[in-house]
Amino acid sequence: MDAQYDAFRRLDISDLEDLAGAGVEEIQGDLSMVPIPELLRWLSRSRRQGTLACVLGGCRKELFFQRGRLVFASSTRNALRLGQFLVAKGDINARQLARCLELWELQGGRARLSQVIVDVGLLSRELMIERLRQLVDEIVYDIFVHEGGIFTFQPNRVAPQVLSAMRPEKTDVLVQGVWLLHEYRARHGALPGPEQVLIAAPGDRTALPFLGESARAVYEAIGRQSDFKTVLNRVKTSTLDLQVQLIGLMSNSLVTVSTPPRVPTAAEKLEQRIEIGRRLLRDNHLEAAQSVLVDVRLDFERQPPEADALTRVALRLEAFAAQLFGRIINEVEAMAGGGDDTRLEIVNAMLDTEAARKLGAEEGFVLSRVASSASLREMVHASGMPRERAYDVLFSLFRKGIVRRTAPAARAAVPGRKSHSGR
Repeated sequence: MDAQYDAFRRLDISDLEDLAGAGVEEIQGDLSMVPIPELLRWLSRSRRQGTLACVLGGCRKELFFQRGRLVFASSTRNALRLGQFLVAKGDINARQLARCLELWELQGGRARLSQVIVDVGLLSRELMIERLRQLVDEIVYDIFVHEGGIFTFQPNRVAPQVLSAMRPEKTDVLVQGVWLLHEYRARHGALPGPEQVLIAAPGDRTALPFLGESARAVYEAIGRQSDFKTVLNRVKTSTLDLQVQLIGLMSNSLVTVSTPPRVPTAAEKLEQRIEIGRRLLRDNHLEAAQSVLVDVRLDFERQPPEADALTRVALRLEAFAAQLFGRIINEVEAMAGGGDDTRLEIVNAMLDTEAARKLGAEEGFVLSRVASSASLREMVHASGMPRERAYDVLFSLFRKGIVRRTAPAARAAVPGRKSHSGR
C-alpha cells in the first residue's frame, strides 16, 4: 500500500503519456506534483478525450474534454453550480431558478438546465454560452488557486449529455490563460488578490491598443484606482480572465497593485476591547474593566445576529463577565461583619435590548430588588433565595449588561451609612 502511495505521489507530467498510451482505464495523481496548468496543457496538446475529476477542499470538480478541447465543467461547490452562478450574476432570481429546476425535473433531467433556462426565455442562447464560458473559467480557476488535491483522468469517458449540450466557446484561450498565470506566479510568488487595490499608471499608454479590447476594458474600469472586486463587477468577466488581463497591463507598466492596511472587522474590534478590559481587571481596575464590559455589551447587542464571527466574541464576553463578577463577589464575601457597602445599579441603556426583553421571572424579581437602595448582601437576603442561587441570577443580569456595580463615589454618597473607617 505504501509503495502504491509513493508511486502515486511521484507521478509527474512525463508519466501521463506513457500511462495513457498503455491503455489504462484510469490515471490518478497528486495536483501538487502535476499542477492543473500542466494537466490542461497536456490534455490540449495531446488532443485527449475523457473526464478529468479533481477532488480538493471537500469539493469535486469535473472537466470534460473532446479531442483536447475543454467542452464543459461542473462542480459540487454550490456557488459554482450553473443556477446559483446565474443568480449571482443577476441574470435570474431565486424564484425563476426554482421554477426552471422544477421543469428540468419534470423532463427527467434529459435536457441540460442551461437549455431549460434558454427555452423559457430567461436568457438568450448567446448570453448563456458566454455565462457557461465564465463558469468554466471560475471552476478551473478555483482548482488553480487551491493548494493540493488529487486528480483522476478517465480516457475516452465523457457523458453523452455533455457532448450534446451547449458548449462554452474559446476554452483554448482558457488553457493559455491558466498557463500564463502559472508562469507569473512561479516568477512573482503570487497573483493580484481580492484584498489589493488596482492603480492605473498615468504614464505612457501606447501599448494599451495592442493588448486587446478586454485589457482596455479592464484599464478603463480601474479608473484612477479601484479594488479587485469592483473591477470584476464592472467588466462582467471571470476571475481568471481578469487576472490574465491584469498581468498583461502590469507587464506593460500600465497598472500597479497596492495592499492597503487591513481594517479590523467589527468582531475583531470587540475582541480587542474585551482584551483591554481583561488587562484592566488583572491590574485591579475593577471600575474601568466594568465600563469596558458594559460598553462592549451594548455594541455587541447592536451587531447583526447572523454574523458567524460573533460566536467567538460571545464566548469571550461571557468569560470576561464571569471573571469580573467573580471578583466583585469575592470582594463582598471578604467583608466580614455585615459591613458590605457594594451596590448594583441598572444600566438604563440596556433596557431596550433584546436581552432585557427576554428576562425570566427570577431575573425580573431580582432586578426589582436592584431598583431599591439595598446593598448587594441585603439584596440577596431580601430575595429569599439561597445565596448561591441569588448570585447566579445576579450574574445572569450582570453578564447581559443590565446591571453593574456602582462607582465608589456613588456608593459613598448613600445616606445613613458610615464608612468602614468609622469617621
